[in-house]
Amino acid sequence: MLVKEISGLLLLGFIVWVFLAPNPDVRIDRACAPVQWGGNVVTSLAALSTPELELQVQTGMNKMTYGCEYSIWRLFYQADYNKYLIAKAAAQAKAVGAARSAAPTESAVPTQSAALARP
Repeated sequence: MLVKEISGLLLLGFIVWVFLAPNPDVRIDRACAPVQWGGNVVTSLAALSTPELELQVQTGMNKMTYGCEYSIWRLFYQADYNKYLIAKAAAQAKAVGAARSAAPTESAVPTQSAALARP
């Protein structure tokens, strides 16, 4: 019975620790910290058994950590990122349109025949 309370408090403390992060990057890193911790343990055990195996295990664990970070980013932050990209594209299109309207038109540029026609 006491194990449930302790594990519940640890889980609650972990969740609070994740959400108290100052920015989204740190929040994602903290949320995936247990995957990285487990990867460090597994990589260390692999290094003890066979040194050649260490690099392969470390590569696999790094991929797992990246997968965790990418999944959390997609779950919580991708919609905001998509809105940012749409707003950025609209602002660029507006700037290009403004630059085109401010550029001199063909009729405003004097031609050679018009210059020769002057007395």
